[in-house]
Amino acid sequence: RSQIQRTIARLRWEVVHEGQPFTGTPITNSVLATANSAIWTDLGLPGFQIKELVFKQPGFYRHKWRVRVEYPLHKMIDGQRFSRWFYGYASAVGDIGVLPVELLRFEGTAESAGNLLSWTTASERESAYFLVERGADPMHFDVIGSVQAAGNSSALIDYTLLDATAPKGLSYYRLRIMDRNGTEQLSPVITVLRSQGGLVIYPVPVDDVLHWTLDDSQAVRTQVVDAMGRVVLDTRIVSSTLDGRRIEQLAAGTYTLVLFNAEDEPIARARFLKR
Repeated sequence: RSQIQRTIARLRWEVVHEGQPFTGTPITNSVLATANSAIWTDLGLPGFQIKELVFKQPGFYRHKWRVRVEYPLHKMIDGQRFSRWFYGYASAVGDIGVLPVELLRFEGTAESAGNLLSWTTASERESAYFLVERGADPMHFDVIGSVQAAGNSSALIDYTLLDATAPKGLSYYRLRIMDRNGTEQLSPVITVLRSQGGLVIYPVPVDDVLHWTLDDSQAVRTQVVDAMGRVVLDTRIVSSTLDGRRIEQLAAGTYTLVLFNAEDEPIARARFLKR
């Protein structure tokens, strides 16, 4: 609800699932859960309520939203056509609140001392701290550290945390963003790959494209073997990937990726799960 009194304007808003980014593009007319009010209206002292039908994807019970006011060109306040964005969340059962943090980016790189995680916030409201979580897969996470948040800010703030105990291979990371009232917000999941001198495949489980890395690889051919030991895929290596077309041919289950050199000798293997 707008707190602007006696202002002729209209609202622009966007709703996405928690953990997904906002589009970052201008809000247009109704596209799924992105829309703007159809007419210029008097927002008035009581405010103006927007109602949006949100598609409920199984497994998602909370959505985040942002809304801002657009002023007519001849009634702009301080020369600004739009107000700042206001952010919040709404669950499937109707609760509503303000997100503690507007997260601009979350990245990770493998350094000699460990995996260096960094993120930037554009604004914070009553934020308390960030819990950094790591997992061996994108479904199960453990807390590996915490970073104090700014509390309240409307400026860009950069944060970092070094995961000095990061294991070799692929690690999944996410942020659990906590505010002072106990509200929490999850960031998108990122991955960081540390070389382990052997075959590393990712993502696991795989839905479409499967990637792998292998130090000093001389691999020229790959096979995919099912749990019964049967070869279900045999192909020459063009790049260190199995594309979606080949992965889609596989039924859900556990498989082994085997790499062969020019002498047709197996040089590395690793298991993966097709979801």
